[in-house]
Amino acid sequence: MMSYYVTTKEPAISLCPSQEPLYAGVPQWLCLQLCTDNVPVKSGDVMKIKTPQSTCIMKSSTDLYHINPTEYGGVLYLPDIPANSQMDVEIQLMAAMPDSKENVEQLINSQLDFDCPWSEEITCDLNFQLPFTTNHHLHTAGLRKFIQLKIESLSDLEFSLQEPVLSITTVTGDSVKATAMHKNTDMQLMHNTPISYVWTLDSTMENGHLDCKFEVNYKLLQEETNSTMQRCCHAFSLHSHQTEYVIESEVKAQSTSNCKAGTLCNLHFHITQVHDVSTNVKNTLLYEIVSSASLWAVCGKSSGVFTLPAVADASHDINLEVMPLIAGYIPVPSMKLSRYLSEDTPLTDNAIQEAEPQDCKMNNDDTNKPQLEEFGVGQIYNISRTVQVHVMPESNTSTVEVSVPQ
Repeated sequence: MMSYYVTTKEPAISLCPSQEPLYAGVPQWLCLQLCTDNVPVKSGDVMKIKTPQSTCIMKSSTDLYHINPTEYGGVLYLPDIPANSQMDVEIQLMAAMPDSKENVEQLINSQLDFDCPWSEEITCDLNFQLPFTTNHHLHTAGLRKFIQLKIESLSDLEFSLQEPVLSITTVTGDSVKATAMHKNTDMQLMHNTPISYVWTLDSTMENGHLDCKFEVNYKLLQEETNSTMQRCCHAFSLHSHQTEYVIESEVKAQSTSNCKAGTLCNLHFHITQVHDVSTNVKNTLLYEIVSSASLWAVCGKSSGVFTLPAVADASHDINLEVMPLIAGYIPVPSMKLSRYLSEDTPLTDNAIQEAEPQDCKMNNDDTNKPQLEEFGVGQIYNISRTVQVHVMPESNTSTVEVSVPQ
């Protein structure tokens, strides 16, 4: 007796981008391929497409099918598709640009679920890249503070940027004045051509925590694309941003007018305290001389601890000897300051103490041991950061005999 097994194949779908990579924040086209195999598709069959809240499907239609957006994604209304045939459906969607923060990932994952009437739910994963990134930088010029927002392209797409806004609030919710230093004109963002916006902060405001939010409108620049204006946000925070100490350094020759390679020179540092310091905080600082081993040889004490009075304009001077190792224009050695926290050393008013930092390592087990607290960005301003010293080559006193033929 012969037996037969009759099998049928249900329609299958596959999803592939019309172009790669996919970018968030701009409309993207996907190609949905529908293969009917042995089972035809009837006119009026509905395929539900579920997307995350951050991804939306845009309305599109042709003579064969049409797609309507819904709260959960979209609905695809299918036409008659005979068995053993294939039809391509173009789907346009857009993944929203995330609110950029300080450590935002450059890859966004989005999951699409297709609820087909002839089979179980089918899931497809899509990865969207950021077309551009936004970073912030705090710049200091003496006591003045500047916030730079830099937008850099990560793709070959071109965008039009309009209406940049920077809003700053304190912990209490009060707004902080920030004056724009750029022109309020449309800017064009292209690959390898970053755009920067700069604001200056109100110098009279008190030191503290600031919540900042940068917003800018952007639009894709392509003739074949009918894109609308979108909004991009970048949120960040500033902590203790005011300048607390100003450092000035100078290198002078000891005997001659110019420094010479291989000859000792005097290195002078002048540290000035800008504001009054709370009497509850021990104003003891650790200094470390920072220089390149190939440029300078530090002959004096390269680190130490000193204490300043808790008043504005208090200052301290540090002198030591250095030796330039090469000739030319070389940068002056710099200084790194850290707050020196010690439970054993009392604060003496109007006194400057200096000691070797022998126990300046962090120790979480013993609270009586000294600890170091790093200063934030912009709290230390080095006036001589870009100063260079002209070092003359080492004198050559050797005798060279030259014979001239007769």
